[in-house]
Amino acid sequence: LDQLDYSLPGLSPVKQDRDADNKDEAFTRYKSVLARRAQTLPEPRMSYWLFVSAKADELLEGVLTTGHYGAGGTTTYHIGKPGAVDWFKIPESGYEDAVRDIVAMHWSNKLAEAYAKTGDVRYLATYLGYWQDLAENWTVQFERKIKDPAFRALAKGTVGWGGQSRLYNSWRLETLGAGLQIILRRALADNALGAIPNEQLAIILNHFHFWEMPRSMRFLLNGGGVPNQQQALAAAVFFFGVYLSDMKEAASWREAALFTLKNSAGYLPDGTDMEQSFNYNKNLLPLLDDYLALVPTLPAEQHGDWVGMLERRKRDRIYFMQAIVMPMGGQPICGNSNTWGEYNKPNKFLPGIFDKQLLANESSHLPLSAILKDRFYEDSRAAEPEFRSVYWPFGGYYVLRSDWGRDALYSFMKVSRPGNGHMKEENNAPTFVAFGRQLLINSASNGYSPNAKFLAYGSSSVGRNSIAVDGYGQQLRLEQVIPAVYEKPLPYRFLDGERFSFAEGKFSGLYGGWNFADPSLSGKTNIRDVQHTRQVVLLREEKCWIVTDVIQSEREHQFTQTWNFPPDFKKEEVVAAEGVIQTQRAEDVNIALYPITDSAMTFNTYHGFDENGRTLGWVSLRDKVTGAVFSPSVDVHAGWRGQGLQVLITVVVPYKGTNPVRAVIPVKLDNARGVKIDFADGRSVDYVYGGEQAEAVLTTKDARLVLKTGGGYEETLATQKRNPVIVPSRFRWLPAQVGEKPDYGASPAETGDGLGNRQENA
Repeated sequence: LDQLDYSLPGLSPVKQDRDADNKDEAFTRYKSVLARRAQTLPEPRMSYWLFVSAKADELLEGVLTTGHYGAGGTTTYHIGKPGAVDWFKIPESGYEDAVRDIVAMHWSNKLAEAYAKTGDVRYLATYLGYWQDLAENWTVQFERKIKDPAFRALAKGTVGWGGQSRLYNSWRLETLGAGLQIILRRALADNALGAIPNEQLAIILNHFHFWEMPRSMRFLLNGGGVPNQQQALAAAVFFFGVYLSDMKEAASWREAALFTLKNSAGYLPDGTDMEQSFNYNKNLLPLLDDYLALVPTLPAEQHGDWVGMLERRKRDRIYFMQAIVMPMGGQPICGNSNTWGEYNKPNKFLPGIFDKQLLANESSHLPLSAILKDRFYEDSRAAEPEFRSVYWPFGGYYVLRSDWGRDALYSFMKVSRPGNGHMKEENNAPTFVAFGRQLLINSASNGYSPNAKFLAYGSSSVGRNSIAVDGYGQQLRLEQVIPAVYEKPLPYRFLDGERFSFAEGKFSGLYGGWNFADPSLSGKTNIRDVQHTRQVVLLREEKCWIVTDVIQSEREHQFTQTWNFPPDFKKEEVVAAEGVIQTQRAEDVNIALYPITDSAMTFNTYHGFDENGRTLGWVSLRDKVTGAVFSPSVDVHAGWRGQGLQVLITVVVPYKGTNPVRAVIPVKLDNARGVKIDFADGRSVDYVYGGEQAEAVLTTKDARLVLKTGGGYEETLATQKRNPVIVPSRFRWLPAQVGEKPDYGASPAETGDGLGNRQENA
């Protein structure tokens, strides 16, 4: 009662009883205030996370069922009834992570939900009892236990998360907020608020106010941390700043949450995020809704420019998730996400949005979303958006798309700066899709796998379609200070032209960490003299890609170009012979890769390989037979030795039926290197990298792509019409005749000569 601000309207009766020292009646009145306010709030999301298998009736008897963090299966054990809970009990099965995860408290809302549905006060009493037990016992015991080295070592050293992380703080706040709402609503409806003992509720609220909230505020005001955790915590703090708006500190809670949202939550200007893992980017969308849903409950004077900011941020996040979607549905794998299970499922919602919890974000009222909905779900003949390929220059993601059909050619490539949270070493690692099938993939990291050997492979750029040096992968985050957000776009070129799309990425950081060739060398060397630039060109009419790897190194190294195939290719269906990597699936979609370089190349194929720490040829997909977290797939490694400037050109050709390419012929012109691609129908493509006049020139029968320093252009030969290769200076969505389209802040007028070369005053 001492924490309430009695100058606020509606608390006069509470104040009168408190001033008369009738505290019990004062709290009864305030309990009614909270119950009536709960009726005005949006319906909460009931999250059970690991505890989906927990049962309210079992909890009445002190029995809890928890899922396994990062693995399948469940553990059921006796935690004790309220007042006698053993918060630090390791189950008889030995599943010690339970000691950490029990204090997420998601499971308690099984009881709250059961009470809300039935009105049975047994569930209510048990719910309140468990929270009182946590407040009175766990907090004190935790502070003592965490000083014990044996306890700190539990759950692979993560047991401290329970009381020392944004993640668990946000979960408890989220769970308590949702639980209180639904029990108070039901109690008010049943005229049964007296079934909630004042002292018990006061103990829980005091725990919230004096233990949970100070820690949460320190986390928010200090900034940093994993972005998705910081964002979730800010949303939970903001909720309580609205729900418990009578408290003296409520305004400061709301202000801290909004400050975090604006300055240190990791949101980037193009709708992407410092959390480089698309499962988190997708699941963060409801948090924006949580803020916006609370706006009508706030007085008008508390509305501010943050409301419009959130609405734009929500739109940009939706557009990002929808524009990045693959032709047959599903988002590409990036970071810690493993979305393989989405690829062959029919999408029930808009592209890029799958989960039932996101159904509230139905966004067909947005101009671009309406177009995509019509295109994907209503009428495939509907008008296409006015763009096909997209570059998000703040987040560092490219999508190159031939068209908006389900059989389109599609490639995704990440070129990001180091991110916070669940990022992986996967720069310059494109994935390729054609004719409704994935053909070259990101093997994905199951970041929660208890098996360390898979973590090393799945986290390394070796498990992506990238370049390894002397057996080492990228070390993107090493020796770099990562800001809260990136305020300037990446200076990489981009083209979404009529005939071609172009993307590029550069990696000039360290190579080190796990060594796939000789695990005994892991962590012993950091290679600093190698710079890798990768360029990808999509040829829309010819239905193929050209990948150019430009490598500069001071010393001689062993280089490995890695290609990762999806698990539906059998080992014998991927063949590397006579300088060509080719799949051989009868009457299905296949792919052929033609790597061309001056050096002699060797080819090695791995499939479910695990020997002496060399774990290669896997994908983060649960094996239906064995239940293992990873399933075998095919990796092909193309290796060579080199020093100085090296150029490796790889022609990537997807096809149905017969391979349309008759031959890929190496070309040497003074200091330039290139290829001539002869098609079976008589067409040809000439591509040359290097030379005095241009960085690269790609020529077909009807068009030409010219790359120059800082830009370049696409030219239609018949009309001499040119589209510039640009370096974006911004990113925003603008109205278009069909939906909306990206604006990158670069135009022929701004780039000076129309070729992407900026004038001094630009």
